[in-house]
Amino acid sequence: MSCIMEFVKLTSQEKTYTEKSLLEIQAQFISVLQHLSSYHSTRDEELKLKLALRNKIEESKEFLDTLDKSLPKSHFKDSKTPEVKIKVLEIKSPSSQGYEPLLPTQEETKEEKLERELAEIKRKLSRL
Repeated sequence: MSCIMEFVKLTSQEKTYTEKSLLEIQAQFISVLQHLSSYHSTRDEELKLKLALRNKIEESKEFLDTLDKSLPKSHFKDSKTPEVKIKVLEIKSPSSQGYEPLLPTQEETKEEKLERELAEIKRKLSRL
């Protein structure tokens, strides 16, 4: 086998530019390797932290289950909303001689008082 070699003459400026470019590429390559190494170590640390968090969550769940089993059970009826009794007030039409206001009773609750006052206001408005 014969080997053919060709030589190209480079100027000193071209040689300097090429060497400079080669060194910059090598520096960038080393920088990329450093970032990659940092990335891998960060990912490893993240994985360790995730596993530690998962273990803590599982421990907390087990503790809550144990606590739930050890606490006494309530025998109350589960109801999210309490029963509300609604009392309907009858609104009388105003007579020609004037209206008669409803007199509050001792058993009247705050809600009933508000309803009564609202009814009185509606009557006054209807007269105007």
